[in-house]
Amino acid sequence: MLQSILEDVRREFRMGNMVTRLVIVNIVGFLLINVLRLTFWLSNAGVVHPLYFQIRRYLTLSSEPRVRSDPSLGVTDQYFPS
Repeated sequence: MLQSILEDVRREFRMGNMVTRLVIVNIVGFLLINVLRLTFWLSNAGVVHPLYFQIRRYLTLSSEPRVRSDPSLGVTDQYFPS
């Protein structure tokens, strides 16, 4: 059953439209970040390691307009080229 779900996701990523691809990338990113947090939490006796917060700060966008206008947005440049 899991194999068929993975095949469906791969097919939709290859043949789907851009909205479908962005949704899949967002879901995978969300899952990876939460697995990373769980790993840090379990390995550090119930306290999340500060490295997790640095990684999360790097991957998120600021709500400050001055910061958003900065052309070096990191990872998001890969998904939204200008």
